[in-house]
Amino acid sequence: MSWKIPETRDISLVIPAANERVLICSPFIKEFGISLVEDALPSSLGSIELWTRMDSRAWITGGADPEAVLDFLERHAGRRRVELYTSNMLHAKFIISDESLAAVGSGNLTRGGWSDNLEIVRLVQPPEISEVLSFVEATRPLMSATSLADYRTFVDECQAHADEKEALLELVREVAPGPPPGPAPLIPLREFIRFCLAQRSSQAQEIVTIHRNLDHTNRQGHIKQAFYGAQRFFQEFPQHLRLVASAPLTEPFPVDESPLIDDWKVFLERFKDERDPSFDYDIGTLYRILPEALGGVVIGGGGGGYPLKLVLPFVARRMTSS
Repeated sequence: MSWKIPETRDISLVIPAANERVLICSPFIKEFGISLVEDALPSSLGSIELWTRMDSRAWITGGADPEAVLDFLERHAGRRRVELYTSNMLHAKFIISDESLAAVGSGNLTRGGWSDNLEIVRLVQPPEISEVLSFVEATRPLMSATSLADYRTFVDECQAHADEKEALLELVREVAPGPPPGPAPLIPLREFIRFCLAQRSSQAQEIVTIHRNLDHTNRQGHIKQAFYGAQRFFQEFPQHLRLVASAPLTEPFPVDESPLIDDWKVFLERFKDERDPSFDYDIGTLYRILPEALGGVVIGGGGGGYPLKLVLPFVARRMTSS
């Protein structure tokens, strides 16, 4: 097959071709890419092998979501064989399904790699795929076999510096500010966490706990996406600010049972392509981690639903007080 510009549908074509094993090689992986893989995985798949970097610099700069990778691997470890190999020298990018189909190209498993950037990819079949498999066998010994426990330690160490990461992003915005994505400047996440730290309620402390991953549930990205998504929602639909700001801070806000649910779903659909690297948020990611009842695509639940319900009343009060 010829070289082409990558499309997300290429992943949904390659991965389901596997009967036994999928090998994913990407130095940098973000929630968007993980979602594409998750949606395409065959239920009968026996093995997932992942090659990636274990580089805190990529996490600091927003180039990778190791917490999303860890969550993905841990969820699948109980259902199928999971192998992780890491190297900070890794630069290759490919996805291989059994020995039948592969996608080889330049794009990382991120929105940029498979949607926005100027990348290239080729879908490879037998007999040519044998050359790709030979490369894999020759390269695997140069990678480090990494246990999930070791990778979890890496993620925990990153999250221990979550506040410093936000401070760095704040500095970047001050030195080279970009245009605000909405009609008004956004409140930085770091400032919001300070606001929650000043509150005495258990719900405020739960937001801080999830953000700093003190409960080791790897939902800190859900707090971030819910926080910026809530701000953007209130910027577009300010008529709901007063209602949500008056809600008690001692319990999650019942989004799906409130008068704002229809506008919230309209907001997600209208702005799901909006993202801002300077604030490290992506409305499309929020859309993909929310359950259907909250306008997302996850069936039967959704890890992002509860953090959103926690965050909404705090965001509304913070925005009305500024």
